[in-house]
Amino acid sequence: MEILLAVPAVLLLLLVAVSIAYLQKKEQHNQESCRVRQQYENQRLTVINRNQRLGDRLTDLECEVTCLKQSVISERKLKAALKTENEAMQNLISSLRHEINELKAANRCNRAQPAQNWPGPGMYTPKPRSVVSKIRLATNKPGQGSKTSEHPTSDHQDIDVELLILNHFFEAFVDVSLDKLEVAKHIVQPIVNAIFGHMQTPQKPSEPRVVGEGPLKSGSVEEQLKVLHPDEFDYMFPIEMPHGVSLDFSFCHQISDFPKESYGFGMIAVQTVLGDSQDRFLKSFVEGKFLQADQMKNWFKGKTQKGIDHFNANKHTILRSTAMSSVNPVHCDITAIKLSEIGAGVCLTIKYKDASFSVDLIPSVKVEARGDMYLIPKPCKKEIWAGDKQVKRNSLWRLSFSMYEMKLMNILTKSLPSSCHTDSLKIVKALRDLDVDNNPSSQLSSVLTSYHLKSMLLQILLSDLRRAPSCLKDKWSRACLADRIKELLEVAQSSARSKELHHVFLCNDLKTLSLNNSDLHSLLGVPDWAVPRNDLGHVNLFSENFIDPNSLDQISARIKDIQEQWLNVIYRHVSPLSMKIMS
Repeated sequence: MEILLAVPAVLLLLLVAVSIAYLQKKEQHNQESCRVRQQYENQRLTVINRNQRLGDRLTDLECEVTCLKQSVISERKLKAALKTENEAMQNLISSLRHEINELKAANRCNRAQPAQNWPGPGMYTPKPRSVVSKIRLATNKPGQGSKTSEHPTSDHQDIDVELLILNHFFEAFVDVSLDKLEVAKHIVQPIVNAIFGHMQTPQKPSEPRVVGEGPLKSGSVEEQLKVLHPDEFDYMFPIEMPHGVSLDFSFCHQISDFPKESYGFGMIAVQTVLGDSQDRFLKSFVEGKFLQADQMKNWFKGKTQKGIDHFNANKHTILRSTAMSSVNPVHCDITAIKLSEIGAGVCLTIKYKDASFSVDLIPSVKVEARGDMYLIPKPCKKEIWAGDKQVKRNSLWRLSFSMYEMKLMNILTKSLPSSCHTDSLKIVKALRDLDVDNNPSSQLSSVLTSYHLKSMLLQILLSDLRRAPSCLKDKWSRACLADRIKELLEVAQSSARSKELHHVFLCNDLKTLSLNNSDLHSLLGVPDWAVPRNDLGHVNLFSENFIDPNSLDQISARIKDIQEQWLNVIYRHVSPLSMKIMS
């Protein structure tokens, strides 16, 4: 009986167990189905995404192909345009050459007079004399007036028409006339002098002070190398520390732990006597015993703004008390003077009628009482390590050789009185500035500075002086202007491509070069401490400490284009061109 009663219970348990097993199996099956469906869905989404990416990539490729086609078409159009311009320029040259020859022939015929009382038969035609004439070239563009230039020649002198056009471009477009330069100076100089004078007024005992009889003029205007427009000026404002503060200068090229990339920079250690004003100076301008470049720039910017405010508030009184009082009406047309910060100092933007003038003011600390070496607060572009110790960039000041650069250019110009070296530099600078007309995204004028181009020219001149000093005058004669422009462009392109441009002064080359029986180093009076030792080599102005090396690739490409197109650029500026021979 008990067994019969136990059977249903066992069967019930079996049924429950089977049911549980079935449910578990079903659950596992459902989970597996879900996993498979999820896996399938993931794969489907992956395929959809891949197809979408492929579609996007195909669209991008189609766009790239379209852009490439457009580029090819543009390049073909550019080549066709260049070919057309070349043909037009050659036609212009041929036309001018033919016209010159015809006019010369007509002049010779007009001067051939019959001889009187000639004993022999027939008429005697004396040999025409060579009469010096002038060729006047004129460019007349609608709305821009006429730009003319005159070039002396003679009947029996072969005329290089390409050189004639090049000289016309230089005289009529590139070179800044003295009249325009004087007008610009009359606008700028009183403002700068007023700011300089206001910054010399008694300062707080804890502040630096501006010293000297006036600001030091530097840059392209002072070197007579300005091109196109007289709209940029450069001044250095010498700075002295307050009473009780002494300076101790050290230079990276003199310290063995500093890498070569740091040469051209120095540090200014500060020592003071005890006093409240000296303590305030230390807190404001010094960190870790070194004078800080940024703090000096900030102080200078504030003082410059106060000088601008002083000029604006007392304009008429200031101008009446200066030698420029005769140009007071000019300054009534100044609409604004704005201040902005630049790498080594500040920039004034002076708005005058429709024109604008940029004036760079640079605070500078003189290294020695005698000499013209200055340190300026222009920062190093990367961190410097002296051994295992990092040097703060704000403690580094840039060495300025600007006064000696002007001396060197003057010495070379006096030694080569009929040379084309400054003309070739000006034309290349103009081509650089005009490059933005051909390529609006060009960085050429902002990255490749006038200082770089001047360094390249000096590099060529000093190399020629070393290799063949007797041929210097012939190589740089005015008849070789086109060749020298090509050479300067080639040096610019190769320097940008190799990212290598030697500093003219931070080496010992000047000691090994002689001019007028004296080495250039002595002629210039460069201090010995400013030059690295013989075994340290050259300092690279295109290193990461001085310039962004990535920008040099575009610079190299742009200069290469200019090498191919520079004559066409000049042709576009001088045409339409007319000519007249004047006796």
